[in-house]
Amino acid sequence: MLKIRNFISRYETQVIITLILIFTELSFVVAAPDTFLKVDTYTSIFTVNAFLIILASSVVPVVIAGEIDLSFPSIMGFGALAFSKIYLLTMNPILGLFAALSCGFILGMINGLLISRTNVPSLILTLGTYFLWRGVIYEITGGIGNPLTTIMGHWFHKLFVGKIYFIPAQMFWAIIFSAFIWFMLNRTKFGANIYAVGDNRAAAKVMGVNVERTITYAYIVSGMGSAFVGVLSDLLQTTFWPTMGEGYLLATLAAIFVGGTPTWGGKGTIYGTVCGSLLLGIISTGIIAAGASGFWELIAYGLIIVIAICVYNIIRKKEAIARRLMV
Repeated sequence: MLKIRNFISRYETQVIITLILIFTELSFVVAAPDTFLKVDTYTSIFTVNAFLIILASSVVPVVIAGEIDLSFPSIMGFGALAFSKIYLLTMNPILGLFAALSCGFILGMINGLLISRTNVPSLILTLGTYFLWRGVIYEITGGIGNPLTTIMGHWFHKLFVGKIYFIPAQMFWAIIFSAFIWFMLNRTKFGANIYAVGDNRAAAKVMGVNVERTITYAYIVSGMGSAFVGVLSDLLQTTFWPTMGEGYLLATLAAIFVGGTPTWGGKGTIYGTVCGSLLLGIISTGIIAAGASGFWELIAYGLIIVIAICVYNIIRKKEAIARRLMV
C-alpha cells in the first residue's frame, strides 16, 4: 500500500490524466455504444490524433523551458510545401522528407535564436513568425495546392500512412516520436537542461547551463516535429494544401496543458501529453456522435485550456505556500 501511495504521489499528474481518459472513454461507450464500440471509430481517432500527438510532443520541450511556440502550424505547412516541391521535382520521397526536416530545423532555429538572443517574449515573436511563414507559403504557391497522387501505392506512402490491421501507420510513428522525446527529456543532459532552464533560468546559468543554446535546441525539436507532421499530412491527403496546419494550434495547446505541462515551465510530461491528445480525439468524436455542431469542438478545446491553466495555477500557489511553511 505504501508503494502504491508513493507511486501515485510521484506520478500524480499522469495518474489523474489516465483516470480522466478512462472515465471519458467509458462514459462515451455507455452513452453512444453504436459509435464507440466500432473499430472504425478508433481507426479514425488514431488517424487524426497521431498528428496531434507528434505536434504536441514536439512543442512540450519548448513549454517546459518556459517558452511558447505559436508558429508550429505554419512550420508544419512549410514542411508540407518543401516535401511536395522536392518530391514533384525529383520523384524521390526521401529527398522530399530531408527537405521538409531541413526546413523545420532552419525555421525552428530562427525562432530559437531570435528569442534567446533578443529576449523578445516568445508569445509575441512566434505569433509574428506564424504569420510570416504562412505568408511566404501563400506567396510561393499563390494559394494553389499540389496533387501528389503519384505517391499512392509507393512503399514510402505505405510505410508512413498505411495500415497495420485497423491501426494507421502514423499512429506507430507517433508512439515512436513521443517515446524519443520522452527519452530525450528524461535520460539525457539536454533534457535535464530544459527542465533547469524552465524551473529557474538564473540558477541554470550559475550551474553552467547554456540557456540560449538549450532554448534554441528546444525550438529546433519543435520545428522538425512540425515539419514531419507536414510530410505525413501530405502523404495522407496525397495533396499539398497551403492551409495545412492551420487547424492544429488550439488542439495542440489544449493537449499539452491538459496533459500536465503548465505554462510557466519547469514541469512537463510526454505521457500526459499523449493521453491529453487521445482525450481530445475521444471528445471530438463524442461531439460528432451526439450530432452537435462542429463549433462545439472549439468550445470544448477552449474550456479545456482555461480549466487546465486555472487548475495548475491553483496547484502552483498551494505548492508555493507549502514550501514557505516548511521554511
